[in-house]
Amino acid sequence: MRPSLKARSKRVIEESSLIDFETYAKARRSVYYPLRRLLKTHRQLMLGPYASVTFESYDLMWLQTQEMWFVERGEVSEELDAYNALVPNGHNLVVTLMFEIENPVRRDQILHTLGHVEDTLSLSLAGNFIIPATSVDGHDVERTSEYGKTSAVHFLKFNFDEQQRQTLLRMAREGGSQFELAFSHVNYSHSTKLPHATLQEISNDLL
Repeated sequence: MRPSLKARSKRVIEESSLIDFETYAKARRSVYYPLRRLLKTHRQLMLGPYASVTFESYDLMWLQTQEMWFVERGEVSEELDAYNALVPNGHNLVVTLMFEIENPVRRDQILHTLGHVEDTLSLSLAGNFIIPATSVDGHDVERTSEYGKTSAVHFLKFNFDEQQRQTLLRMAREGGSQFELAFSHVNYSHSTKLPHATLQEISNDLL
């Protein structure tokens, strides 16, 4: 069951919605790990050979908050502050951008060629509008270093005005998708169309 189905609000993860360590430990691998994989089925896309983009949600952030609280055994308020910032607010989509390159030497070489690639990511509707990715408040540290090397992980958001929001919701209802996710970086120019299943899934974040 999605945690959001039991939540008072799917915009803010509250401490009262989390479960105790003992209960979580019993269901961690049998329930919550498979749920995370299932939730990512239509929310995670590859963009070019190295970049994965995951559209975050209340449910994914609830799972991340619960997991990190369980692992670190620290103050739950710290986890809530960190992950609530990544919950869509109804007028934006929040993504985690990762450059997944296993070989550390190769990864370092490639990331040095991709300075400010995070600033070139956009979500667009052909012939209508383009929404540039911007930093999530509090999660914009060490994006591209002074040496021109980008970070392997970025937390970004796409802010929608009301017309853009309604357009995405309408297309999610009607079928098909003309939405495109793209990089325009000189060394990483790649794009992909959002499958309709992805559009349907992320439309829930704008309701």
